[in-house]
Order: sequence, then structure tokens, then C-alpha cells
Amino acid sequence: MLTQQNSRKLISAYIGYCLRHDVVGGFEFLKKVPAPSADLSRYIKRLENRLFLPIPGLRLKTKIPWIRALLRIFAHYYVDVLVKKIPLCHADKKVVESIETDVLQHCIDADSADEKAKLIDKKLAEKFELIGWHYLGGRTSPFLGPYIYEEQTEKRYIVDLPLGKRDLKVVFMKKFHSRSWLDFVTLGKSGTGGWAKKNGLYCVEEVYDVDSSKFKVNYLQHEAQHFDDYERFPWLQDGHQTILEYRAKLVELIYSETIATFRYFMKEAMDNPQNPHAYASWLIRKSLETKLQILSDAEIHDFNDLSAIKQAAGKSYAESTEQLIKRIDH
Repeated sequence: MLTQQNSRKLISAYIGYCLRHDVVGGFEFLKKVPAPSADLSRYIKRLENRLFLPIPGLRLKTKIPWIRALLRIFAHYYVDVLVKKIPLCHADKKVVESIETDVLQHCIDADSADEKAKLIDKKLAEKFELIGWHYLGGRTSPFLGPYIYEEQTEKRYIVDLPLGKRDLKVVFMKKFHSRSWLDFVTLGKSGTGGWAKKNGLYCVEEVYDVDSSKFKVNYLQHEAQHFDDYERFPWLQDGHQTILEYRAKLVELIYSETIATFRYFMKEAMDNPQNPHAYASWLIRKSLETKLQILSDAEIHDFNDLSAIKQAAGKSYAESTEQLIKRIDH
């Protein structure tokens, strides 16, 4: 029987499939594991109940009927787009219509599907505000999926970045009921840990030990780089998520304290512009392969000279910044 440590590695591999939007392939990978541990067997069974039954098996933490209905609507949506592979335009339309009729219980007058989705998010945010909760809609690219939580607190941080320090507000979000699609398909094993907005940074408190490198580098400096780019190069907010992710991931490598971040990016990397996070990692891989003179897949995955990686990432970041400044000048 597999050990608990091996089970964690297998679940990590499954998460890698999910990051590439191949949930079915990841599940088939886990199902083929010989003699899985008891923990892994339970995980596989829960995935099967949630993703591959006619009605997704959910463990809802609230008894409020309309919130339960909303969470079920999004559960079906995640299964539609990630398991059944229903085209996004059709699935998006279906989820918006379901929320409109089953949760808001009235029609939303809008000129386009995108406008209707934005108006529904606005109505939902108002509805949650009435009970003292928080709702953030929109996309965790490329899929729709809300963040729903009960409480938040604030703290300020001074953050080091390649182009200078930033003094930023961080909003710590607590008591989640929804963390969008990746959290859903991994049973909470992975998911967005936070994001940057024009008014500061937002952090899922339960994901991080605030004294850890994971918080300092992988969250705080990554998201602070987004915030910095929003101010320096505001056009990047409109359809340039890959560039934003590329630069923020390079910052993670520049300040990384272990090889783990590099390993993760190389595992995640995928030549697919429709997946900005994975595509940004792929662009980093191509850039570092050139700078580190790496020729094969095996070499890039086994490379462990952290100092060389940090130096190469710094050069790639500087090149990116120079290109963006040239755009301003022209």
C-alpha cells in the first residue's frame, strides 16, 4: 500500500492535471494507482461523488436556502465546463440564467451576455452585503466562479519589488463558502490564494502562514507586482493577463528562497494562451531555457541551481520592463 507521503505526491500530480483543465485525465490517473492508501481511496471516492455523479456531492456549510441554491448552480457549472467539456459560451449562458431565475428570482435587463453577468454579480454582491457577507464574482480565468466569505480584516505591509518598495493594504478574507473552480475540483487542496485590486491586495487567510516564505514571496510579492503593474502600465488590465502573470511569476523566482517555486512553474507550464497562468509559466520556461542554456525536458525539470535561476529571472524581468517602457515612450 502507498504511504501517506506518496499519496500527497499523487494528489499533487492530480492538481497538475486540473491546472491544465484536464480534470478527467487527472481522475483517470488516480484511478489507475495500484494499492492506494486509505486516504487516497477516500479522496478518489469524494472526487467521484462530486464530479462524476448526476448530482454533485457537496458538503455545504450554510443552511441559508438561496446560498445553497447558488453553490449548487456553480457546482453543476464546474462539472459542465471541466468534466463534460460543454463549450464555455453555452455553460456561461446557462449558469447566468439559472442564477437569474432560481436565486435572484427576476429578470435582468441587459444588452449582452457579458453585461448581464456583470449586473447579476452586482445584484448578488448587494444580496450578500445585506447579511454581512462578501461576494466577489467574475472569472478566475477562464471560468466563472465566485468567492463567497463571511469576514475580513486589514493590515498594511511594506513589500520589496524589483522597481522599488510598495506600502500596501492587505485584506485577509475568512470563513469561505466558495473559492471558485480549482478549489472545487481539488476538494480544497488547491485554489487561488488571493489577488490584487486597485484598492489593495486580498488574501485567503487560511491558505498562508504569514511568517512563511510562501506568504512573503508567492503571495505578497506576486500580488504586489500586479498592483505595481496596474499603476505603471494600466493598459495591462485590459486583456493582458499573461503579461501580468509572467512578470509576477518572475518576481517570485527573483525572491525565491527554495527551488520549489521553479519546480512548480515547470510542472504547470503549458503552451496554451487560453490558460494565462500555465502559459506564463511556459514563457518563463522558454526564456530560462535560453538564458541557462538548457536543451531538454529532463534538464529543465532537474535543474537545481537556485542562484542561476534567480539571476536569469531578473534578466527576463528587466527585458519585460524595458519592452513595456518602450510602449509608453511610443
